[in-house]
Amino acid sequence: MGAKSEADAKASYIFGSFLKILIPFAMVIPGIIALAHNPNITDADKAMATLVKDILPSGLLGIFFAAFLAGLMSSVDSALNSGATIWTKDVYQKFVKPEATEAHLLIVGRLITAMMLGIAIFFAQFATRFESIYDLSQTILSLFQGPSLAIIVLGMLWKRATGKAALISLLSGVGFAGTLMWVNSNASIPLFKVSEPFLYIAWWSFVLSVIIVIVVSLMTPPEPESKLKGLVYRYE
Repeated sequence: MGAKSEADAKASYIFGSFLKILIPFAMVIPGIIALAHNPNITDADKAMATLVKDILPSGLLGIFFAAFLAGLMSSVDSALNSGATIWTKDVYQKFVKPEATEAHLLIVGRLITAMMLGIAIFFAQFATRFESIYDLSQTILSLFQGPSLAIIVLGMLWKRATGKAALISLLSGVGFAGTLMWVNSNASIPLFKVSEPFLYIAWWSFVLSVIIVIVVSLMTPPEPESKLKGLVYRYE
């Protein structure tokens, strides 16, 4: 919204995507350094903390933790604000109270923010059931990666895809991924032979979501052409 032109906005997205490529290096390289520094580390979640404690002097250690907390708070408030905005504008105002004033929506947004924070605090206690933060993050991401990719790809490349199909595909794909996780964890014979089947779950939920988008789109009326311009690749 703050870009000077559409070209500048597109360039900012490309630049941001490039920065995302560097994140895996920022995650892996400190771990390699920590292992070289202390080969006796057995808990991967303690690698970064051990490295920081052993290498950084007191002053830089304080700056590091201040930066860590600042990044954490920035990520949390961004997630809460975006989530509250979606539920307030796209759900509450659209389906519950279309005539709501800005002041009323502000109050609702604050209440939703508080509810989201409470739900997050409640589910935080279950994080200890996972072996590492990596396992937790990948488990959560694998629920949404497959359906989200299917919706984005078909929405960009196939003009016949519809919004209803995307919504049904998203809900079905997430539910299917969760079911695969539960069955794989509780079955006497696991569905997947690997210990961390995140990519397998994301792949099969992607396949199901693609099928659902195609089938439901063909069964529902197409989107108006005015709505597709600028959104579907090479659609004029």
